Amino acid sequence: MRFRRISFPVSALLSIAAIALYFFHGLNFGIDFVGGTLMEVQTKAGPADLAKMRSTIGGLQLGDFQLQQFGAPDDVLIRISEQPAATRRSRSRCRRSARRSRRCRLPPR
Repeated sequence: MRFRRISFPVSALLSIAAIALYFFHGLNFGIDFVGGTLMEVQTKAGPADLAKMRSTIGGLQLGDFQLQQFGAPDDVLIRISEQPAATRRSRSRCRRSARRSRRCRLPPR
């Protein structure tokens, strides 16, 4: 109880600062909250080459995306942010080309 004169004002100040930051800065929603596409890809010929996959997906100009290796070395999780209507065609092209590829296998939607 001897630190209450210091701890209560410090706690109140930090609470006010957190509320002010919420209103002035806002929240940073990632791909998980704003929508988008999630694909699980499994390569057939050895471990996944993430650098090559990043350059290929970056060339499609789909905006913000993330690649994450999970499970076995040949399993990759691809997250692509929500696309405006004009780039939905690009996403469909990406999905079709990945299905035709011999190195990738996409699960059905």
